[in-house]
Amino acid sequence: MTGIGFLVFLYTPAYMGNDVRLGRLSGWLFAFMAAMLGTTLAGNLITLFVFWELTGLCSYLLIGFDHEQEESRRAALQALLVTGIGGLALLAGFILLGNISGTMELTELLGRGDAVRAHPLYLPALLLVLAGAFTKSAQFPFHFWLPAAMAALTPVSAYLIPPPWSSWGCSCWPG
Repeated sequence: MTGIGFLVFLYTPAYMGNDVRLGRLSGWLFAFMAAMLGTTLAGNLITLFVFWELTGLCSYLLIGFDHEQEESRRAALQALLVTGIGGLALLAGFILLGNISGTMELTELLGRGDAVRAHPLYLPALLLVLAGAFTKSAQFPFHFWLPAAMAALTPVSAYLIPPPWSSWGCSCWPG
């Protein structure tokens, strides 16, 4: 994640050339990187959710960076709506998990895995969390927003699109 972000940061000035918007684009890319890093380092479900949603907001701003183009605005709004609705499902799943386990701390929640899986609300919580993850990562059947998001500038697309190995079973790409 930070390695890909670093490479995108190296490439962005060459891509943008003398474009006066380079600073703004770099700022939003950095915010996106920080939100992704916050997501991976979060210690509890609420912090995880906040950073998760910040990635969605940054994605919206990055996809719609060329806001003069109707295609960019439409793609950004579609991505925001799909991932935002998924985010609400994720939040509901996190709340259920918190109620089931009695904690919002990830380390404690993981330690109570057997009790959580035995709870009757585990399946709804799991399905809600999966819905949130599937919408954000553009997995079937929520994949329809991603092709339109490619209206974004090349550095943005390079950062938003998961690398090929993510479809090979690697769970190291949150995006």
